[in-house]
Amino acid sequence: MPAHLVISAPSGSDFPFWDAHHTEAPDLSGGCLLLIDKPYGCSSFDVIRSLQRFRCNRNVRIGHAGTLDPLATGLLILATARLTKEIGHFQGLPKRYTGRICLGYDRPSYDLETPICRHIPPGELSKEALDTVRRSLTGELLLRPPLHSAIRTEGVRAYKLARGGSDHSLEPRAMTVDQFEIDANHLPELGFEIRCSKGTYIRSIAAVFGERLGCGAYLSALRRTAIGPYEVNAAWTMDRLLDLSWPGSQR
Repeated sequence: MPAHLVISAPSGSDFPFWDAHHTEAPDLSGGCLLLIDKPYGCSSFDVIRSLQRFRCNRNVRIGHAGTLDPLATGLLILATARLTKEIGHFQGLPKRYTGRICLGYDRPSYDLETPICRHIPPGELSKEALDTVRRSLTGELLLRPPLHSAIRTEGVRAYKLARGGSDHSLEPRAMTVDQFEIDANHLPELGFEIRCSKGTYIRSIAAVFGERLGCGAYLSALRRTAIGPYEVNAAWTMDRLLDLSWPGSQR
């Protein structure tokens, strides 16, 4: 049996995780859980398709416990085969992110996906003003998700409406930010670290941060560093995972 790390899930059950410290390939077809460090520029489903194409039968089911946008990097939890039914144990866990917010500019997608549409110089920003906005975006929030998102509206993914030129807006959603720290040493970019609930749109927090300062803002970088107790520093990179020696590999 391949070496693996057993990590206790929130339910109290033990599940086999293959972490990045092991040298044997995980048993995707038999069922396993993987921590993946998703690279920049690919979607969560691109990661799944790569594993299905190169490392197992395409019929092997693979699911994830919380998507990441293509422009974000960081931790994905994947479950394969019989263990896809356990995904629910991980989907509701809090998330931790680091990243950057660029002040003074608006983008329709609230991130780098779309061009700058407005420039509003932030002017002189005091530490007190920044901290007031930071505190206003901590706790129980009701924020509108970006239209450039995978939420379904009228039976269609919202980002498809946005790319088609729709000005439709989504209903505000409840989000919880348990911790929000900022680093203002490199203005007009703010560094940040956030610990938040499932369903929190960091892009929305970035846009509202600028709005409450009286200027534009967008999310210029995002990395998910943890899902509950699971850390990205224990995750596989895709290059290393695909370069393992796999029995019966299709690659």
